[in-house]
Amino acid sequence: MFAKVRTATASLSRLRSLLLLTPALCEIQQYQHLIDGYQLLKTHPAAAAAQLKLDGGECGAAEHTDVTMQIYVDRFHPLDQNAKTWGLDGFVRAWWTDLRLRYRREDNATCASMVPEDFHLSRDETRRIWRPDLYWEDVVDVKLPALEMGYTDGAGEMMSVSPDGTVFWSRQARFTLSCQMDMALLPFDSQQCSHMAGLYSQKADHVQLRWKPEAEAIANWYSRSNCISGWVVTAHAQEDVVQSFSSGNYTYAKATLTFTRQPRSFLLNYFMQSAVMVIISWLGFLIDPEATPARVALGIITVMVVLQNYIALSSELPAPDDDHWTWLGYFVLVSFMFNVLAFVEQVLVSFGLQGKKWLDKQRLEIESLRNWKDALHGQTGALMKLFYEWDKNKDGVISKKEFRRGVKMLIPTAPLPEVNAMFDNYDVDKTDSISLTEMASMLADVSKAGRKVSVSAEAPETRQAVAVRVQTARDAEAEGDVPQLHVTAQPKSERLSRASPTQSPGLSRDTRGSKDSARVSTREDTSHAVLAQTRSKSIFRQVNLAASVTAHLALSTKQPANTSIALRREMRTLTKAELEKDNLWMLKTYFTFPCVAWLRHLDHISRLLFPVAYTVFVVAHLSQVNFGRDHAERLLHGNC
Repeated sequence: MFAKVRTATASLSRLRSLLLLTPALCEIQQYQHLIDGYQLLKTHPAAAAAQLKLDGGECGAAEHTDVTMQIYVDRFHPLDQNAKTWGLDGFVRAWWTDLRLRYRREDNATCASMVPEDFHLSRDETRRIWRPDLYWEDVVDVKLPALEMGYTDGAGEMMSVSPDGTVFWSRQARFTLSCQMDMALLPFDSQQCSHMAGLYSQKADHVQLRWKPEAEAIANWYSRSNCISGWVVTAHAQEDVVQSFSSGNYTYAKATLTFTRQPRSFLLNYFMQSAVMVIISWLGFLIDPEATPARVALGIITVMVVLQNYIALSSELPAPDDDHWTWLGYFVLVSFMFNVLAFVEQVLVSFGLQGKKWLDKQRLEIESLRNWKDALHGQTGALMKLFYEWDKNKDGVISKKEFRRGVKMLIPTAPLPEVNAMFDNYDVDKTDSISLTEMASMLADVSKAGRKVSVSAEAPETRQAVAVRVQTARDAEAEGDVPQLHVTAQPKSERLSRASPTQSPGLSRDTRGSKDSARVSTREDTSHAVLAQTRSKSIFRQVNLAASVTAHLALSTKQPANTSIALRREMRTLTKAELEKDNLWMLKTYFTFPCVAWLRHLDHISRLLFPVAYTVFVVAHLSQVNFGRDHAERLLHGNC
């Protein structure tokens, strides 16, 4: 009885063990013979199938083996601008058909209900079948899962076989690839980086690599979980490429991703700061030019801030391969130059103020040694020549403005109120203009007053008053001669005046009767005669003025047209002799420092020109990137 029980128990144990081992035995029986009987390991599947006649055809009937692949992105690496690299973590997937691994479920009917449709190969078994030898172009580094990545060696790889012989291979990997970046439009730039896989030893005649049909080459690229700091993936493109080398043709699968930069941080940190510093530099023009410390401190601060911005921007970018500037770098550099120009302008204004103070000191020294009327006494003839040169319309009339201009040119220290008072004293009709003849009378009075002060013994005829005597020679004019205006000395009692006109004894009665009987001897009629002559076709060409302390001066057509240069030269020589100055003082006083003193007016020009020039530059520079509108539109199509 007990023996029968023991026998029955042993039978149940053996049955139980058999049932537990049945799935493993069925799975081993399902594909183990395929691995063990795998032939032609180094021959690609199509050629092996033809040689083994697995496809039912003739030997060599198949041309090539098709391998399709896909990259699944788990996450992107941030773009490294200095190293010009990009990368991703993900999975490499590949599909191909190997008839040597084809099987049918009906081959083992007892296990048909237990064996899965696809079976997976172990790590060692994957080495015993044919695989494509994939490699990547422009790769910097490829890392497979290992201990340092949190996986055991060999993990992260899978290979499965379908009944029809289709092999699916997946491998986790980390790629770091190079990317040819063009940052000319920084920060409105987009970088196109490629992932290009190929077959290293298998030619296109044997194996052809392609992207998986009707699928994205880089899957999951548009996921919001793959956002990168500072960049947005905005486009994806893929193509199958064939490249020719000396050893033959090879196929590649190329995918291109477009990374578009988010420009906000660059605009705030560099663009806005540079523009604000230029505006602050312009505000320095509104500060009192006398406040030199404030202007200089402001100029130095703005220059240093923009310079530091340019250095910081350059440190974030790689060294340029050519002489091209980045869009933002050029903007910051030009802004720096505007700040430097503003600082230089403020220094020049300060220097101009110093030059003006120095010139004022020299003029005070000149004025203390010589009264302006005494100086005018020695320049009456030159002043008449200057007025005659300025009389462009030849009407014989000089305005108060022209009189002041001439006096200030010859005698810079002459005070304007006294000059105006002298002019108004002879402008009886208050029209702010007098004729050249009246001007000659005025200057003759100045000569008389100066002669009494400077000369005690003179010729008898020069101690008399001066009157204007107009001689006309129309007959001589018809023959080519030029009438002249002579200023000669006459007795004081016979001086022409506006109050009591008298006939000038110097005029020829015969000439007056025959040539100009319409003239009268009064001073007003003489003035009208002069005006009539100046309006005629042949007007005054020469004016001769007899001054009390100068020789008789005659203005002829042989004299140079620009009298101002000669007058300035004469004034410089006279000043040098009176003040006993050297040539260096003359150079500074009459050439260098008058130009330097003009620099103090630069603020008036810079207040308008500086902002206009910078605004034009900013608008023109922004127009190169269409004011960022195209870039903003690309960002709208991104994954983040």
